[in-house]
Amino acid sequence: EIRELLRAGRLYSARLKLKGLPTPNRKLEAELEELISRGIDSEIIDGSIRLEQVGDMGRGYVAAKDLQPGDPLLFDTAFLTAPTDGKEAP
Repeated sequence: EIRELLRAGRLYSARLKLKGLPTPNRKLEAELEELISRGIDSEIIDGSIRLEQVGDMGRGYVAAKDLQPGDPLLFDTAFLTAPTDGKEAP
C-alpha cells in the first residue's frame, strides 16, 4: 500500500503510513525522501479542499468539507528553495 501511495505521488499519506509501521522500513523511507527532494509532488489531504472557479476572481481553492483549525489541507514539495536572509546559499 505504501509503495502505491509513493507511485501515485501521495507523499503525505505515504509518510503517515510509514510512521505507523511497527518497524521502520528504511528502503521505503529513502524512496520517500528521494521523491520529496525532487520537489514535483503535491497532495490535497483527505479531500479537504478543491480547486474551482471563484466568481470573477478566477480559480482558487475552497473548502470541500467542514474544516477545523490546524487541519492539514495541502502537502507540497518545494521545487526550489532560497535563503530569506539575503545571503547566498551554501
